[in-house]
Amino acid sequence: MTGTLYGIGVGPGDPELMTLKAVRLIEQCDLVAVPKSGDGEGVAKQIAQKAVPDFDKKELIEVSMPMTRDPQVLEQSHQAAAEQIEGYLKEGKSVAFLTLGDPAIYSTYIYVHKKVQQNGFPVEMVPGVPSFCAVAAKLNVSLAEIPYSRINSRTSCGSLSPKPTRPPPQIQSAGEPYIDPISHQS
Repeated sequence: MTGTLYGIGVGPGDPELMTLKAVRLIEQCDLVAVPKSGDGEGVAKQIAQKAVPDFDKKELIEVSMPMTRDPQVLEQSHQAAAEQIEGYLKEGKSVAFLTLGDPAIYSTYIYVHKKVQQNGFPVEMVPGVPSFCAVAAKLNVSLAEIPYSRINSRTSCGSLSPKPTRPPPQIQSAGEPYIDPISHQS
C-alpha cells in the first residue's frame, strides 16, 4: 500500500488561520515536507510550528524550491521533489507538503502534486486561507459585494445596472479622485 501526498495550505501567516483539517493531517502524516528556497527557516514551517502541537517531533524533509524564473531549473527542482516524495510514498508513508496560503493559488506545490499524481500516487489538496481574503477581513471589506441594485430586463439574460459606490476610505488612496469602475465617472 502506498502513502498519500497532502498539499496543505497553512494560510497567510497567522497560525490561528490554519484550518482544523490542516492541523489534523500534519499531526497524522508520517513526514512533513517543507519547501526550502534559501538560507534560514521557511515561513510555512514557522506557521505550522505555532499551530500544530508537537510539530517539532515530526520528521521533516526539506524540498528544494529555488526562487527563479528559469524554466529548466524549476522543472528540475519539481522533478527532484516529486521523486524524493515518491520514495516515501512507496514505503507507505504519508507526506504533508506545506505551502503558504492555498495550494491551488500560485503555489509551487501544484507542480509537484501533478507529477506525483501522474505517476499514480494518491494526492489531496487541503485548502488554506489565501492572503487576499485575510487582507479583506483585516480591512473589514468584502471582495464580492455586488455594487448593483437591479436587473435590467431589456436583454434576454438580463444585465446588471450599476449603482455607484465608493470604496471604503482605507482602500481609496488619499488625494486620488475616485473613479467609478463601471461608469468611469468621478
